[in-house]
Amino acid sequence: MSKFKTVFGRKNQPKFKFIGSKINNFLPCPPIIERAMQEILERGLEVVGIFRISSSQELTQEAIRSIQKGENLVLKSLDIHTVSALLKSFIRELSDPLLTFTLFEKFLLVSELPDEQKYPSLLEILEQLPFANLIFLFKLTKVLEKISEKSEINKMGMRNLALIFGPSILKEQLPKEALDQPIDPQKAMQTNEKIVCVASFIFENYQKFQKDILQHKKKDWIAKHKSHQDVEKVQNFTNLEDIFYLELRESEPEIDSLIFKMKALEEQIVKEKAEFKQNIQEKKKELEEKKATISDYVIQVKQKTDHQKTQQDTLMIQRKNLIEKHSEINELNEKKKKLEKQKKKLQNLNHNLQATLDQEKEMFEKFKQETEFEKQDLVFHLSWFDFKISELEKSRNELSLLCQKTFSEEEERTKEIVKTKEMIEKTKNQIIQTQKLIESQNKNLEEHEIQFLQIIEVFDQEKQKFDKEIQIQEQKIQDLSKEIENQKAILKSKFGVSNIESLSLEKSRKLYSHLKNQTKEAKKIIFQQKKQLAFYIKKYESEK
Repeated sequence: MSKFKTVFGRKNQPKFKFIGSKINNFLPCPPIIERAMQEILERGLEVVGIFRISSSQELTQEAIRSIQKGENLVLKSLDIHTVSALLKSFIRELSDPLLTFTLFEKFLLVSELPDEQKYPSLLEILEQLPFANLIFLFKLTKVLEKISEKSEINKMGMRNLALIFGPSILKEQLPKEALDQPIDPQKAMQTNEKIVCVASFIFENYQKFQKDILQHKKKDWIAKHKSHQDVEKVQNFTNLEDIFYLELRESEPEIDSLIFKMKALEEQIVKEKAEFKQNIQEKKKELEEKKATISDYVIQVKQKTDHQKTQQDTLMIQRKNLIEKHSEINELNEKKKKLEKQKKKLQNLNHNLQATLDQEKEMFEKFKQETEFEKQDLVFHLSWFDFKISELEKSRNELSLLCQKTFSEEEERTKEIVKTKEMIEKTKNQIIQTQKLIESQNKNLEEHEIQFLQIIEVFDQEKQKFDKEIQIQEQKIQDLSKEIENQKAILKSKFGVSNIESLSLEKSRKLYSHLKNQTKEAKKIIFQQKKQLAFYIKKYESEK
């Protein structure tokens, strides 16, 4: 039928998806391709001309067919060049290339820029790629980097690898009209050189690109989910796949809706298949009924012809009787005419019957051919439906695996949440206890503050009293000095100078000793009060 197209440029083969015609947004790197990359890393790093030397087409086609049928292909049993051919075929046959048709012109413009401007402009373009494409690209470039590290052995440097993979990952989407037109070889060479230049630059600086894109993706995710509980985890991420699967986890409702749609499609296909089978059975019944009616009609015609034969036999007998009976010739002639008329009628009837039989036979043969064509169509449609169901089962299995992963991650997350809740409750209890302790300490501090303020007031009062006493003492000293001078003047007038000086010295010594004792006692009192104040201040500060 018209639905049969090419798989990898070969005709007369039904078109099956080789793993996926697009990079899957839920599973960027299919399991078979990831296994192929791992196999190349294990066995192909020191193979001369890896990716450049082509494998046997029959072996690669057999491997592709087994993948299309859903068989578990053992890659270790294959030649390493066949494994590398599988990887190249998958990348080359993507419906939308790895670096996408839409960004083709932008990538080519970068090749014309100076080396200083290439990196920032390429980084900006790479960030416009779908997330799944980025992850697949960096996985591929990691493998290519490992191969180029051993280029002295395998003779495959980054330039050679870019020549092989560049035209596959970066393509121009040509219109159907341009496919029939002749290609300008010079222009094709220029574009191919630009593609190889861009691809080699990406392959050589892929680690730097990966690091910068990871940082940008982290910032974007944290900006969108500021209050999310996984913000600290995201800051510690070192791989793009972690952010990719985190975003996938957020789009779980979309996955659930897809699963629901898949189930609805499966139910619809099952219903349509059942209805189709019922229609086939009904058509078969109708055909059998038509066959039965035609066979009955044939039997009736045979019976009529037998009846005609018996009538002819009777006519022959009558003819013999007519020959024998000459007397009844006239009557026989009349009967003969009647019989001839009847014979004509019978012949006409026989002719009509034969014509109708021929028509019925032709109709039957046409109907038989139509039924055979319908059977072929039905067989084809049934095979096509079986193929579609197998594809749906594969996708359902992949989705179920993803769901199991997400459910397991959710269970681990719930356990972590329960643990964190318990820790939070413990910390809450500790905080409540500390708050109670702080309240009790605050009360004690308030009481000590009140006591301290009372002591300070008492000290101030005593200081004021002491100051007043000192002022009184000073006034007394002044009064005494005045009296001494007065008495000196009186004594001078009465007695001589020597006697007065001796008397005044004795009195002044006595007064001085008396005042000195009083000041010592006052200093002692002040020093004790200072000590008490310092003690209370230290106590207050320590409790505070």
